[in-house]
Amino acid sequence: MRDDARTIPLLLVAALPTAGSGCLGSSETEFPAGLEPLDEVGAPWPGGDGEHPETLSTAHGSTDDYDWVHARGYVHAPLAEVYPALRVPEVNVNRRQVDEWSVTWDVEDGYDHSYALDLVVHDIITIEYRITWRHGLIEGTDDAPLLTAARYQKTDGTDVIRLKEGSVVATEVEDGLTGLELVERMDSLRSDHDTIESYLRDMYADLLAVAHGEPLPTYDE
Repeated sequence: MRDDARTIPLLLVAALPTAGSGCLGSSETEFPAGLEPLDEVGAPWPGGDGEHPETLSTAHGSTDDYDWVHARGYVHAPLAEVYPALRVPEVNVNRRQVDEWSVTWDVEDGYDHSYALDLVVHDIITIEYRITWRHGLIEGTDDAPLLTAARYQKTDGTDVIRLKEGSVVATEVEDGLTGLELVERMDSLRSDHDTIESYLRDMYADLLAVAHGEPLPTYDE
């Protein structure tokens, strides 16, 4: 682990306020409380000593229950600008695959920010599911954040996606530089490591665009 970027302690956010889960129908899945990162990130920080390129490095693996991808990267902007960008719903929508989406704000009590993304994919069949996001400030102030955390999870919808959950940790590495640590776990009839990594790289590209005041990228399927 590089010394110039801090990793959020796994127990630091475990005791944050409880929250309810999303509800759309019979496929509702419990969303455990808290903002605790899912894993200690195994991917290295990109670049060499003293280098902070705007790119992601990744690592992946599998368990009996899911595939996972870890990623680390930098954003050449202060966390005070990156944190709001992380909360933009379009940054977190898999726009490469999702055809329609809607946003419901403030879906969970006890967190600084929360929303549900109701997503529709038109394929051979129409697939609908909900991803619930929660974000929180862990260290610093609203005007000068030092450490933020987010968790997301599929909380309702199609059983084609049996599990989709992730965590995002952002740290103020130094003035004008933010470090990101991303984790996603997924178990789906149509997913693998490449599927997860593609989503995380798109999320990162979208985040860079918003943080730098640029239009969101467009993606081919």
